[in-house]
Amino acid sequence: MVKSIGGKVVCTISPVLLREPHILKDFHENGMSIARINGSYGTKDEIHGMITILKKSLPRGVKILLDLPGNKIRIRNLKRPLAFKAGQEITLKSDNFTYEGFLRLVKKGDIFSCSDGTVKMRVVSVKKNSVCFSPLVSGVLLNGKGMNIPNIHHGLPFIFERDIELISVAIDGKIDLLGLSFVRRAEHVRRIKSQLTGKGIVIVAKIETKEAVEKLEDILEFAEYIMLDRGDLEAEIERSQLPLVQKEVIARCRKHGKPVIVASQFIPSLVNSELPKLSEVSDIANAFLDGADYVMLSEETAIGRYPLEAIKSVSDVGMRVERYLDKNITVKILAAGFSSDFGSLTTHKHKCLLDVGGQTIIEHQLENISMCGISSENVQIITGYNYLQLEEYIKSGMHKSRFVYNPWYLSTNLLVSLWMSGRPDGACVVLYGDIVFDRNILCALLRRRDDFCLVVDRKNKFDAEDEKVIIRKDKIIRIGKDLDTEMVDAEFIGLAKFSETGSKLLYEEMNRIIRGGNLMTFITQAFENLITAGHEIGFLETRGRPWADNDTLVDLKYTQNEIFPRIRKAA
Repeated sequence: MVKSIGGKVVCTISPVLLREPHILKDFHENGMSIARINGSYGTKDEIHGMITILKKSLPRGVKILLDLPGNKIRIRNLKRPLAFKAGQEITLKSDNFTYEGFLRLVKKGDIFSCSDGTVKMRVVSVKKNSVCFSPLVSGVLLNGKGMNIPNIHHGLPFIFERDIELISVAIDGKIDLLGLSFVRRAEHVRRIKSQLTGKGIVIVAKIETKEAVEKLEDILEFAEYIMLDRGDLEAEIERSQLPLVQKEVIARCRKHGKPVIVASQFIPSLVNSELPKLSEVSDIANAFLDGADYVMLSEETAIGRYPLEAIKSVSDVGMRVERYLDKNITVKILAAGFSSDFGSLTTHKHKCLLDVGGQTIIEHQLENISMCGISSENVQIITGYNYLQLEEYIKSGMHKSRFVYNPWYLSTNLLVSLWMSGRPDGACVVLYGDIVFDRNILCALLRRRDDFCLVVDRKNKFDAEDEKVIIRKDKIIRIGKDLDTEMVDAEFIGLAKFSETGSKLLYEEMNRIIRGGNLMTFITQAFENLITAGHEIGFLETRGRPWADNDTLVDLKYTQNEIFPRIRKAA
């Protein structure tokens, strides 16, 4: 089973909840991994106070997200909640909107949505200081609720004064994530990201306009996280189209290895009821089946009567979906070969048992695999040199990994070891037994759904032993040690994931190579043959996250002194 570290739920936190900070521990234990502050409510000082309390009270590992209100126009100055019925006319004055120029942007016949799409109204008339609406459905207008009219954002500044103030609050409070509302193009992300340089704050770009969907590829270049806000997006596209757009956005995020949050209207019934509706459970399941990393709860946790039940519902569905998707995933660690480049260090042990900084290479790998949610029962270790010693070490660590012995490790290559492990029943991760790496690389790789996905590190200099790759657009077109370095873009680091289909195709290609008597063929040749046969090989970039292979004593010293300390710090 594959699960996200710390849970799958983003919980909106209200000042009322913080009167009893101990509830945050309950939230975390039931699945909360990100605590969200809605920047649309409260004064600047109140929000700063919330951040301070969260910093003191949140369990370790829970991130804080400050969600900027953005250039959304909101209702204000209502003396009381305004109830209405479909068809009646409602008049609001200019000071009932947070943006003074709102009346200049609307015209008769415009249809806008409010309260995450639960309220829809048509503009009947517009006067100098007021506007008349006719509701399409019955409902209630409340202060602070946002309004969305298709294409209105083109006439608005990207951020309002309140956003500017809250960015300063975010920097002073040293939060983890900053949500940018109504992003329409990559420049919006670049603008704020440059302001956060060196602050340790990660950008969450919110996709809630049609233009943002169209320009998602550019936005993904600069945003570290994506949030799909369905409530606002449905005002710009047909509601019936939204499920398909959700699938498209999530798929593109996964392709880039970017975590994606899906938000709005998941379990509204749990605001006042203890049990979710069947349709709500199905909605949560479909978001996770599409590939969402997180589901966000708003009113359900901020003001709902049953916040824990809401969190438990999302977590339970998420875990069941993950079991369904990844129940057959296998990790294959290739640790058979003999290495003579470490002198006496490997005279009586395999190099994967070398210490890289208080931990052996193989123990580090198994820890990363476990922290990404994969049971040791789903790990295969292909052994050869000093296999009895390696097996005893793994078993004594209470790991339940399975072993495959390659008795011909001196006269064969990695391809034969992988082939001998057999074809997996489902998806498969392949890992060279001598690499160390930031576990976030593996977590990102597990989110990919390509048939073939190799982790690569872009760089400018290459040595003879590097498994080099040439990239064009979004796929690998060549891979091998002997490629012209002038044409090469990156190095394959020895970590890859294959879907059930990809695993089958790779095994069949390795079988063909081995039956041809080519026992010393590099595994990269199998990838080359698949490319030649017309299969697309995708890739995931390390993007500066630390990793290292260990082929020589010089490599090992570099890992111990430079790379492994960075990996430990990132963890």
